[in-house]
Amino acid sequence: MIANLRNLTKEKREVPMKRHLRNFVASFALLLMAAALVTPALGQATEGFENGIPASWTVSSPPLTGLAGTADSTSGLSPTEGLHYGWISTGCLPNTTCPTVATTLAGYGSLYQGPGTNGLPTGQGLGLPTVETTLTSPSFVFSNSGTISFDVNFITTDGTYDFADYAVVTLIPSGDASPVTLFVANTTCDICAAVPPVGLTGGAATLAPTTASFTGATVSFGSTTYGGALKYGGGLGGPSAWIHVSYPVSAGSYQLQFLVAHVGDTSYPSALAIDNVQTPSLTLPVSTDQITVFQFQHDIYNYEAKLNGGNTTNVTVTPILMSQAACNLLVNPLVNSNFPGAQCFVYQDANGPGSDSTVMFEVTCPELTDGKCEPFDAELGTNFNLSANNPGFNPTNPFPGWLKGHGLDSAHPCTPNPDGVTPLFASNQIDSFSLTRAGDPHTTGGSGGTGSCWVAPYNTPYEAPSVNIVAPASGVTYQQGASVPANFSCSAVNNSSKATGPYLTVQSCTGTVPSGQPFDTSTLGPHTFTASVTDSATDNASQTVNYTVVGPANLAILKLAAPKVATGSKLTYAIGVADFGPANAVGVVVTDTLPSGTIFVSASGNKENCGITNGHFGCSSTPVTCSGNSTVTCNIGTLMPLSWTSLNGATIQITVTVTATGGTIKNTATVSGSNADPNPGNNSSTASTLVTAHSRN
Repeated sequence: MIANLRNLTKEKREVPMKRHLRNFVASFALLLMAAALVTPALGQATEGFENGIPASWTVSSPPLTGLAGTADSTSGLSPTEGLHYGWISTGCLPNTTCPTVATTLAGYGSLYQGPGTNGLPTGQGLGLPTVETTLTSPSFVFSNSGTISFDVNFITTDGTYDFADYAVVTLIPSGDASPVTLFVANTTCDICAAVPPVGLTGGAATLAPTTASFTGATVSFGSTTYGGALKYGGGLGGPSAWIHVSYPVSAGSYQLQFLVAHVGDTSYPSALAIDNVQTPSLTLPVSTDQITVFQFQHDIYNYEAKLNGGNTTNVTVTPILMSQAACNLLVNPLVNSNFPGAQCFVYQDANGPGSDSTVMFEVTCPELTDGKCEPFDAELGTNFNLSANNPGFNPTNPFPGWLKGHGLDSAHPCTPNPDGVTPLFASNQIDSFSLTRAGDPHTTGGSGGTGSCWVAPYNTPYEAPSVNIVAPASGVTYQQGASVPANFSCSAVNNSSKATGPYLTVQSCTGTVPSGQPFDTSTLGPHTFTASVTDSATDNASQTVNYTVVGPANLAILKLAAPKVATGSKLTYAIGVADFGPANAVGVVVTDTLPSGTIFVSASGNKENCGITNGHFGCSSTPVTCSGNSTVTCNIGTLMPLSWTSLNGATIQITVTVTATGGTIKNTATVSGSNADPNPGNNSSTASTLVTAHSRN
């Protein structure tokens, strides 16, 4: 499933987490497991010039017309990756900008040893460079040792030793360290190769292939056509070959400078095509003006940043790639986990075509104290293609997170805490997540005031929203036609008790009817009412209640007893209940408070249903449950209306022992139901009995 996940972060205040110590054995076991599973690799920041020359790259002589740009395979030269490549040129044709005067490596610098060196014939020198165009990358940072690589192709219309145009790529370290020449190519005699250069010392990088000659093919970009005819001085010109350049570097901050220089006039320009520039991290200025995009792996995934306030800040983003199991162990450690069950998103092709990986992002500010981005009130984001290998991911309830980590090393905030007890990730800064199209999520969070370490998981705990329905109430009966407003509310999790964050809000809270509007009582019988919530992380929840709508029912009760009874004898009350309609009576209950001078013995009853079926009169009975001693309650339930064809009703017998020694005892029974009763005057019935002395045997 293809997806783009975008995280935008806003400043939020963090609450310190409670920490709980674990025994040394558990801590040591965790450290061993972490050592075995956590094998991160630096992600590669790729510039393939798919969207033009980025604004963060510097061309020596803007405006760019005729000197720098991008091209695709219609130019006659196919990119090594993606659909485009970048180029710089020394072309100075009408309506173009002339390159700057050659200053970089003036006179070729240490690359040129004079006649008779590096394949140069004895007594033959090289003409001096006169103009040049350069393209310089933004700074990139290696947190550890690694490899930088790129593809280049030297292209020319010029030649001869006296007009030896050339191209150089230089690695420029920060500070006082000396630049390193990585690649050199030039054009000299009619049959001389472009690589290795003639008369110049080659670069220090590893080249594949190690040699390249001009092919004579036609390439056109900018305002210039290269090749298709002999170059100046004879021999083939045009492109040489794409050469993959790689060079190992130690930890540090660097820039790449690509240079193409011309000797003599500018009528026969040369160019350098550039593609597939791979660096481990990117340093770009982040401001309040616009979103700064840090592209990685040819923009297979990227990171975005935009300040909400403050001064423009240079920010370094370093992607750290690892397996999902290793990432999950950092997010959800065995000891003192803040986010049990959370799983890191796997990015498709994050480590190259066909190589999926989880990605954590170290966000640092090299120009601030200790490299720590603080203060840092920013919106941050990431876009990526969602790998199909994200087990348990549910787009309906993704429970996404935007977790912030704090390692002890401010320069490398994704480094796990060495005590094995303190979790790396302590807060979930997410405040929104949306599926903008099928399988394409967009999530937002909060920076918490610092850069730190960031990772996007799913199945993050303590995020589920909730619904509370007050009306209609579950199991309650409502009168037909009654106007009763629905009453329900929805809640999203905002700063749970388990961890700092999340900061989610209710995006939608809907019911069968809106809260405050009357729910359906127009039709008799059972009904359901459902309310649903979707929060700002696209998590969903719902609640359903059942209620019943009833019409008016005329309940009637009749109570009979013997007119006279002797003290010490048993007395049985006979109670009859009927529904005279028009609707079924629901929730019918008979209540009988026994009079003083009696002791409860028993109570029982039946619901009776008699009628004619297939020409035969018959009855069926259903027992009625009665309970209580001084007050007897009998739950009859539902009664259908009494009619000549359907003799429905209920009978109840309550037996007592009479302890009164004389006088008249009166006993009243009442019937009630859930329906409105149009004739409440027949809802009670009283029986009177005269008590006499003990009977003689």
